[in-house]
Amino acid sequence: MPTGNVPFLLPCRTLWIGPLVRTYGLPASAQVGLPGNFRTVASAALPGNGWAVAVDLIVASKCFGVATSYLVVIGDTLPPVVRQCGGPVWLARRKLWVRTVYRATWILGQ
Repeated sequence: MPTGNVPFLLPCRTLWIGPLVRTYGLPASAQVGLPGNFRTVASAALPGNGWAVAVDLIVASKCFGVATSYLVVIGDTLPPVVRQCGGPVWLARRKLWVRTVYRATWILGQ
């Protein structure tokens, strides 16, 4: 195997192993009789006082980061598409798209 591909082996394995473990873990905990959420799994896997709270904080920060990155991608992608399609100038503003998607997500989430 060429040495140039070696640094990519660990990330590729991680990209496959992580989802497989998550796909198996939560349904397995539901079969045992535990509700399938991160706090219950963390409490069962890592007994102790603060581990379940730490896992909750990590999951919350990950969700916030993913949501923020989606808003950045939408704000960077849609205004050039509107300009290229010949849309009106007011529709090619980044803030308009970010706020619209944010509000739509807020409404659908409630």
